Amino acid sequence: MLELKARLPERALAALGVGSVLDMRVPAVGIARSTTIKRINPAVDVFTRTVEIVADLDNADGALKPGMLAEIDFGAARDAGAADATASALPEKKR
Repeated sequence: MLELKARLPERALAALGVGSVLDMRVPAVGIARSTTIKRINPAVDVFTRTVEIVADLDNADGALKPGMLAEIDFGAARDAGAADATASALPEKKR
């Protein structure tokens, strides 16, 4: 299991919450998976106006490596006005 962390615009919080589904792609290895948000950082970064989300990412096959670049589609966040909600994230080993 890997932990996926990503930052999204604070305005997307209107449409996303714990349990919301994220679609992610790792272009380097051509893998696409879905996961759900398990935690949302309670503080918004005052400089970037973004909030960090965290999700567990199934990696039973070991195809994903910590530090790989992932493209995240926040789906419903686009409807909340977060046009730039497709972001990059770095999966990390779950601690």
